[in-house]
Amino acid sequence: MTWSSKINALLEGILMRFLQKLGFYPVLVLVALSCFWFGIENSDDVSLVFFGYATVQAPVTLWVLSAFVLGVVFASFVNMWTNVGLRRDAAKVKSQLLKTNLAMDKVQAKQRISNSGVETG
Repeated sequence: MTWSSKINALLEGILMRFLQKLGFYPVLVLVALSCFWFGIENSDDVSLVFFGYATVQAPVTLWVLSAFVLGVVFASFVNMWTNVGLRRDAAKVKSQLLKTNLAMDKVQAKQRISNSGVETG
């Protein structure tokens, strides 16, 4: 790969990151404005019914925001649980790799000893 192609690849990467950031902020603003508009339009108090039990009356926006927050908390716990499992699996693989490397080093050392004995004998 020549220097000019490396520079071109670097510039393309920088340009792509700039375009991604440029596109991210308008979308973020649109989402924020949509949430604000939803909150203004849905300020009526409602009572939710779960399995025949009615909740206290609160604005629709509060119920939607509560559902969003509970979803984020639940997803965070699921993600944390998954990451703990993956880290445990990675630790097991690392331990097996170390054991295998140790065994290979022992075999290579024995081969060196046996080869050095053959050469001098």
